[in-house]
Parts: sequence; C-alpha cells; structure tokens
Amino acid sequence: MKKLVLSTWFSISFLLIISAIYFAGFSDSSSKLSAMHKNDVVLYATSWCPYCEKTRVFFRENNIYYIEYDIEKSQQARKQFEMLNGKGIPLVVAEGKIIRGFNTDAILKALEKNKNDS
Repeated sequence: MKKLVLSTWFSISFLLIISAIYFAGFSDSSSKLSAMHKNDVVLYATSWCPYCEKTRVFFRENNIYYIEYDIEKSQQARKQFEMLNGKGIPLVVAEGKIIRGFNTDAILKALEKNKNDS
C-alpha cells in the first residue's frame, strides 16, 4: 500500500513539475517574441481571412508600417503565432503588445502609448 501511495505521489509530482517547466518556457517564449517586435507592428494572418484584410486596409489607410506573416504559408510564422498563444486571426503585435482579432482601438492605443513614452 505504501509503495502505491509513493508511486502515485511521485507520478503526480513529476507531471506537475514537467507542466510547470513547459508552461514557464511557453510564457517566456511568448514574452520574448513580443519583446522582439517591441518597435514593430506585426500581423499574423492568412490570405483568405476577411478580418485580416480589414486589418491590412486599416494599416494602409492610417499609414502604419507593418510586417505580415502568413501562418499557412510559413512554418516559422506558424510557430511564432503558436508561441504567442494564437487561437484566431488576425493576431497583431503592436510594439510589443499582443492584440487578438480586428481591434483598431487597441492597435491605436498601443501605438499611441509607445509614442507618448518616447
């Protein structure tokens, strides 16, 4: 009986430690990636997404320079998208701030905040 309890305790402890290491690395990767784009505007998108297109139009109309990664055409872009905990598109990193979905107010707020901090 003691062996079963110790074995179960060890198994649960091991899983908790592995999970903590995994999620700590994931969170760290996400923050490193958003920090890497601290002075950029990056769009993770696809060619067919209507909200991605609306985001592109918004950037053009507001003279916002951006870098675009197609998450279906580039494995590297897909990995970065996943590191940012991407669940839907568009996903925008506006000067280090992660913005999910087509949210022009959040984009402008992130850009304005950085402009005011300078």
